[in-house]
Amino acid sequence: MAPYHRKMRADDIVTRLSALAHDARLDICRALARAGAEGLAAADLAGRAKITPPSLTHHAKILMHAGILGQERQGRSVVYRLRPEAVGDVAEALATLAAEA
Repeated sequence: MAPYHRKMRADDIVTRLSALAHDARLDICRALARAGAEGLAAADLAGRAKITPPSLTHHAKILMHAGILGQERQGRSVVYRLRPEAVGDVAEALATLAAEA
């Protein structure tokens, strides 16, 4: 059986899809996509995603482990950013799978 995507291993695809397979994590990604390259401070992101700060920390850790989010300290704040190339890789892998069906 051929791999689903040439750039990503199957376990990487599964990790990213699993990370995205939760309402709160999708809300986090949507909020960050709307924010653009500047990203959002943790408090702002929690508010836009309608989750508590501890819940944001939990879900962001999963998304970062999957390579979907990046974070940067700015003073006393943590700013999260979506890694569009990571989401694009998943979309491309799914498109390839659909084309092979």
